[in-house]
Amino acid sequence: MFRRTANFNTRMDYNPTPPAHALKLAIPKKTKIFIDQTNRELELASKIHQAYQKELFNLRYKVAAECLQLVSSSSTTVSTTSTLPVEISVDIHGFGPSFRMVVHLLSSRKNNLYGMLLSIISDPEMYEFTNPLIPIHSLATGQSYSYTTLLYCKDPEKVCGLLDSSPRLNVF
Repeated sequence: MFRRTANFNTRMDYNPTPPAHALKLAIPKKTKIFIDQTNRELELASKIHQAYQKELFNLRYKVAAECLQLVSSSSTTVSTTSTLPVEISVDIHGFGPSFRMVVHLLSSRKNNLYGMLLSIISDPEMYEFTNPLIPIHSLATGQSYSYTTLLYCKDPEKVCGLLDSSPRLNVF
């Protein structure tokens, strides 16, 4: 009959390319600078971690303080004039220097308002708006309307803490 010479433990490889984990990576040799830096990091690991945690805490503190200052310094709604009772609220989205500004308008007048403009007045050396003049075709009483424009801060370092240079909104 047949001889029993079959070897079932070997596999035939039908895929001639080696698997990704079998490829040898071209890793450079360890240099003296690399070894010194590694030893320094091992010796000073706790100090490096403490410095990182301190900087992270300071960053979180500064962000929270700036957010609190922004929230406390800006009022939520503003009425431009007594003849046009329009409440304006503004939402700023983004971290800068590019922002998205959403202006919400709400008319508290008894009859509807038609053919108005929303103007954004600012220092042109600090801010650039895509739409500094937004046409408002109609404002119905009690309805909230949203208008969006993009805002670019030209010099973020100069703006920090200056409320005199912040943009002003007018409805006319």
